[in-house]
Amino acid sequence: MVTSTIGADTAWSQELAQAKGEVIPPEGEHPLPDTLTVPDLASVEASFERSQLLLSSGPNVAAMGLDASDTIEARNSLEKMLAHQLAATHAVIMEQVGQVHSREEGHASAKRLTAIARCLKAYQDGLLTLKRLRQTWNQRITVQYVNVSHGSQAVVDDVIKASGQE
Repeated sequence: MVTSTIGADTAWSQELAQAKGEVIPPEGEHPLPDTLTVPDLASVEASFERSQLLLSSGPNVAAMGLDASDTIEARNSLEKMLAHQLAATHAVIMEQVGQVHSREEGHASAKRLTAIARCLKAYQDGLLTLKRLRQTWNQRITVQYVNVSHGSQAVVDDVIKASGQE
């Protein structure tokens, strides 16, 4: 809630969602538009290039990438790219898991498992990124302006009582 005093008796207020010091647009207003809704040449070429990159990863990865993009109902190019990256990461993880053998030398097996763990972390970070992009922001910052006349005092901070104290 932002409150400001204008003149002697007039005040206005407006509720604004914020994150990391930036105002978040109201729900329904997506800060990242789908550039293919009304495409220009750059968006069409970027979409084509995304498709080419996805296909160069192999037909299975391409199918997984398109399925992931459909599953999350990607709203814009960045969400589509993230879905494709998640599919490619998943393919690498599963391929590496399939190559872990109990007969493999201890050092080589440990290196492969470490690489798998890093890929799993990257995959999970990608999912968290998607969640953050779509999260309904509920952080609220209240800014209150107070006019203090000459000789008066004002409390400028929250007053918090410690537990057990009156």
